[in-house]
Amino acid sequence: MHASVTKVELGRVRVNFEASGTVRASLHSALASKAVGTVTAVNVREGDTVLPGQLLVTIDDRELAASSTSSSAALQAARASVDRAQTSVEVETRTSQSRIAQAEAHVRQAVAIHAAAIAHRDQVQQGARKQELAQAHLAAQEAESNLLLASKELDRAKRLAADEAISRRELDIAQNRYDVAKSHRDSATQAEEMAIEGSRSQEIRGAQEDVVRAKAAIDLARAALSQAKADALLTQIRMKDLAVANAQREQATASLNAAQIGLSYTKVFAPYAGRVVHRLADPGSMSTIGSPLLDIEGGDYLLEASVPETMLAQVPKGKKLSVLLNSKSTTGKVLDIVPQGDATSHSYIVKLSVGNPSWLRSGMYGKALIPITTSAGILIPASATWEREGLHYAYVLDDKSIARLRIVTLGKPQGPSIEILSGLSQGERIVTDHIDTVADGKRVEADQR
Repeated sequence: MHASVTKVELGRVRVNFEASGTVRASLHSALASKAVGTVTAVNVREGDTVLPGQLLVTIDDRELAASSTSSSAALQAARASVDRAQTSVEVETRTSQSRIAQAEAHVRQAVAIHAAAIAHRDQVQQGARKQELAQAHLAAQEAESNLLLASKELDRAKRLAADEAISRRELDIAQNRYDVAKSHRDSATQAEEMAIEGSRSQEIRGAQEDVVRAKAAIDLARAALSQAKADALLTQIRMKDLAVANAQREQATASLNAAQIGLSYTKVFAPYAGRVVHRLADPGSMSTIGSPLLDIEGGDYLLEASVPETMLAQVPKGKKLSVLLNSKSTTGKVLDIVPQGDATSHSYIVKLSVGNPSWLRSGMYGKALIPITTSAGILIPASATWEREGLHYAYVLDDKSIARLRIVTLGKPQGPSIEILSGLSQGERIVTDHIDTVADGKRVEADQR
C-alpha cells in the first residue's frame, strides 16, 4: 500500500500562555415589547436564523388601533377648528378695517360741514359787503330799465293789435316779456332792500344752530370712529382663538403620533441578522412592558479570555493569536481590551474575533495561546496521530518499511503541527496520511519526504 511518509526531526516549539475564556456573540439582544396585550404569533424558534427587519412576534393591537383611529379623528377636527379660526380672523380683520375707514371718512365729512357752517354763520353775522350792495343796486337799475323797455313794447303792441297790424300771438309775447321784466324788477328791488337792511336775526340764529349741529355731527362721527377702533380689538380675540386652535391641533398631532408609536410596539422585528437563542413567549401568553420575548445574537463570535496584567503588552489590538475552540485550532484577532480589570486576580478581559464558523456556539470554552518563548522539540503533522480510547497513536516504519503502531504523548498544537513529548525519536519515519488504510505489520510503499 502507498502512503505519505515523513522523517521525525527537531523543531522550535512555541511555549504559550493559555488564556482561557468563553465564546460569546458580538451582538446579543433581549427583545421585549412596550405594549401590553396577548401574544398572537411567534414566528421563530430557537436556532432559527433571522434577517434584519424580519417580523418575529405579533401582539394583539385592536385596542391600540382603535386609539389611533380616535386620535386621527381628533386631529381632523382640530384642523377644521384651525381653518374656522383662521377664516374668522381674516373676516374680522377686513371688517374692522372697513369700519374704521368709513368712520374716518365720516369724521372728515363732518369737519368739512362744520367749517362751511362757521363760514356761513360769519357771513350772515357780517351782513352784505359794499361790493354786494353795489351789485344789488346795479341789478335793480338794470331790472327797472328792462321793465320800462318791456312796458313801451307792450303799449306799442296793443296799439298795433287794435289796428290789427300784428297777430294776437305777438301781443301775447309782448305781454309775457313785460310780466317777466316786472318780476325781475321786483326781485332785484327786494334783494337790494335786503342787502341794505342786512341779515335778519332769524338767519343769524339759523346759521349759529347750523354750526352747533355740525359740531355735534363731528363729535358723533369721532365717537363712531372710536367705537370702530374698539371693535377692532375683536381681531386680537380672534387671533387668540386661532392660537388656541393651533395648540389644540399640535396636541392632537402629538396624540396621534403617540398612538401610532404605541401601535408599532405590537410588532417586534429583528434588529439585525442573527440567530434565535431563546424563545420566551408563545401565542396566548401575556406581554407586559419590558418582559422579554426572544433572545437573539448575531455578528461574529468573540472569545473573551482572561489575561494577566503582566501579559497585556503581548496582546495589542489587531494582533492575531492561535485559539483552541472545541478541540479545534483556529486564529483569533484581538479587537478590544476591557479597561476595567479584576481587582482580585489582576486580570483583564481580552476580546478576540474568531469569525463565525457553523460549529461554534455561544458559551463554549476556549483558549487563546499567547506566545512566551520557544524551545527545541519534536514536531510532526497533526494528521499523523489519532486518538482511540483516550490514547494517541502513530505509525512508525522500521528498516523494512513495516508499519509499527506506537503510543505517543502529545504536547501543544503548533499550527498545523503538534508537539510530541514522548514515543518518537529524531530520525524515525512516520506515516502522515491514509491512516485508516494502514495496519500494524503491513508494508508501506512510501514517498520519502
